[in-house]
Amino acid sequence: MEWLVMGLILFLVAFSIYYPQLPYAASVYGRFRRPRRLVCPATGERVPVQIDAARAARKVIFSGAPELRVKDCARWWNGEKDCRRECIGRLL
Repeated sequence: MEWLVMGLILFLVAFSIYYPQLPYAASVYGRFRRPRRLVCPATGERVPVQIDAARAARKVIFSGAPELRVKDCARWWNGEKDCRRECIGRLL
């Protein structure tokens, strides 16, 4: 029983620490959850890019700033998975 109480106390402490970041994390998730068409720096053409919105929201909660990573890109469908993902720098 004492482990349950200790776990509840730790949860409440962690929740109270990270609670102020939750609205910002929700707005970051909403902002990056849909695919975007960006200009690829390598080819110069507009390609659909899906950002990992869940990861960006988690990074906001724990570090205060979103870390944007490409989750899916049209270039990858053509077998070019080695791009440097410089296109996401234009989203901020």
